[in-house]
Amino acid sequence: MATINTLDVARRLRSRGFADAQAEGLADTLEEVTGSLSTKDDLDRLEQRLKLWLGGAVAVGTGLVLAGMATATAILAATLG
Repeated sequence: MATINTLDVARRLRSRGFADAQAEGLADTLEEVTGSLSTKDDLDRLEQRLKLWLGGAVAVGTGLVLAGMATATAILAATLG
């Protein structure tokens, strides 16, 4: 999660002419908004988890296809005999 230093933001806004209430209100609003944003690290971790999941799904799918082919081959061999 992205974080913001609200005290620093409010201080910087006050130094640029914002009233105390405006600076603090804006800093609080920025904290709320950025609290729901993802960081690059969050996205990197998600990417790794998705790669692992997708690799597992491909392995399972491949196994199912090979098992189906083996079953079909066995049935065909028994039928043609």
